[in-house]
Amino acid sequence: MPLSLTPARRRGVELLDAPDAEPWLQRRSLADVALANRLFGGTHAVLAELRRVLDEPGAGPDPSSTSLSLLDVGTGIGDIPARAARLVARRGLRLEATGLDVAEAVVRASREAIFVQ
Repeated sequence: MPLSLTPARRRGVELLDAPDAEPWLQRRSLADVALANRLFGGTHAVLAELRRVLDEPGAGPDPSSTSLSLLDVGTGIGDIPARAARLVARRGLRLEATGLDVAEAVVRASREAIFVQ
């Protein structure tokens, strides 16, 4: 059998999504995820694709519209939609972002914008 450095896949509830997870721990952990997104390319990957769509002739927003929409499922504290909104705003457009997450405390935290950009 070949050597694998990837651990075996586990099924179950993600600890941050557990109903009994402490809200302060969820917020702190997701702030760490936001930092990892910035440092390791998750945010960059999303913004690069958004730029590609905005720059591609005929693939961007309807010229008669000044607003775009974004649905982020599993948004965490909303760090990526917030960065996307700033990118779109620099182009003179507005981004209507909807973020969904299973943890109520996390959604509240994203509204409070506790993460550092």
